Amino acid sequence: MERAVATAKAAFTGTIEFTPLLREAEFAPFQTGALRLPTWLWRHIYRVAWMSGHSSQRMFRDEFRSRVMAVADRLEALKENVLVVSHAGMMIYLTKELALRGFIGPKLRMPENARLYVYEKGA
Repeated sequence: MERAVATAKAAFTGTIEFTPLLREAEFAPFQTGALRLPTWLWRHIYRVAWMSGHSSQRMFRDEFRSRVMAVADRLEALKENVLVVSHAGMMIYLTKELALRGFIGPKLRMPENARLYVYEKGA
């Protein structure tokens, strides 16, 4: 979370609350023996296993989803504007959860680094 902390400090001069709820998703290692594949392919295999609820990844996926819900709950309860700085994966899932709760803003496929995305509570 070092980059997120540096970004938050550069973008905001007030009091900053750091929370582990915004950390990126974790993945459990696969038992693959001596199977060797390119890194890019492993990355896709992990994502598919994680999103499909493969037994090796289910606990990590569910824990991540509960963190997304907890952050959305906290944001929904606040009355003032909030700047959230996090990793792309967290922002994608948080955006979807906020939309389900009536927030209006851009849909994220892959958030750009250091770009501000504004979400507002719908009427």
